[in-house]
Amino acid sequence: MNELRAFWTPIVRAFDPYQPIAIGDPQHYYVERPDSPLGELMAKLIVNLNNPRKIILTGHRGSGKSSELAKLARDMDGEVAVIWIDAQSTFNLFDVGHTELLISLGAGIHRDVPVPKEFEALKDSLSTYIEERVGGTAAALTTEAIKKVGLDLRHTLFDRETRQRIEIPPILGDIVNKVNLIIAAAQKKTKRPLLVIVDGLDRLDLDVARRIFINNQLLAEPQCHIIFTVPISLYFSIHRQLAREQQFMPFYLPNVKLHPRGSREPIMEGFALMKRIVEKRLAHLAPDAITSEALDLFIEMSGGVIRELITLIEGACTMAMLAGVQQIDRPIAEKTVDKYRLEKAHSLPYNFYYEEMARIHESGELTTRREKDRDGKEFVVSDALLEGLYVLCYSNVEPWYDVHPIMLPLLQRHLSRME
Repeated sequence: MNELRAFWTPIVRAFDPYQPIAIGDPQHYYVERPDSPLGELMAKLIVNLNNPRKIILTGHRGSGKSSELAKLARDMDGEVAVIWIDAQSTFNLFDVGHTELLISLGAGIHRDVPVPKEFEALKDSLSTYIEERVGGTAAALTTEAIKKVGLDLRHTLFDRETRQRIEIPPILGDIVNKVNLIIAAAQKKTKRPLLVIVDGLDRLDLDVARRIFINNQLLAEPQCHIIFTVPISLYFSIHRQLAREQQFMPFYLPNVKLHPRGSREPIMEGFALMKRIVEKRLAHLAPDAITSEALDLFIEMSGGVIRELITLIEGACTMAMLAGVQQIDRPIAEKTVDKYRLEKAHSLPYNFYYEEMARIHESGELTTRREKDRDGKEFVVSDALLEGLYVLCYSNVEPWYDVHPIMLPLLQRHLSRME
């Protein structure tokens, strides 16, 4: 067992689905993608180095956005000073507002390019406003927390009532001005424009994302380049055009296309790209750890979503270790796929999810059906399926949609029961 553990442990680490490519060394696992918007995005920044741009980047969770942004950060290192903010370790994504986002910009810049005088001025302003607008014990506790503020805002400084009292135009405008003083001081110190990358906001609830990016243009006002990742449903809707009107430039990272629309004929270039991703991770560990038949199944069942491929392989590594073997073959791959399929199915308790998946599978288009969740909150079913990776988006000239291939057997079973 010790020998097996020694064999599989580094492979499992190489296929950790929640460990993006490191900013400092994206070439370690990075595979060039012909459909990536990285080149156009970088060109937009370079020709506007001294004219700060605000960019929203989206794609399915696990499509490779963090890896592409890490590559961008490395490629632009000589042109800009890059500040990376990981939203998941910075915010409570269920309860975040403009104030926290603006504080994070200031704190992230101060962390990498210390500008203590300007950062203290931001904190002093926040404390003053809270004492004036909130008062009492709540204000005392919040101002004490502000004094200690770093980049971890997950235990949010502001409850919703406090946020409502301070998120008014004059106060937010002054906070933006204080953040701009931090930006100016940091740019003077580095002698380069700043590029702030806020990664992980694609996990925001859609309503929260609309409030932050669509309902006002506050986040367009900081005087540096900023890239935000956002939920995919924000992009494939009228909200993309509304975001443009708020001065955000939208970019989309598509999934790797494995089949043409309406066909199961393989697109060999897509399969080859996904194979390169796996081979690069195995090259210095165990190139023969996965048979070609098993790898073909994993790629097919990934739907062209890179993290889905990585997740399946990680699960198969554990199964192979428990089976006492040093290679993932087709039977182990099939068991892994079956297990993952059941895990995904547990999150679809209602028939209407399958009904909408059937319509999308047939038409290639999103639907507009609305339902209510357990709390009585109304939502668009196809948006939920898109965010949960039950429906996947692909792109030719126009986007088209299909059911995640791993869900097709369950969808067929549901349809046969309905006949």
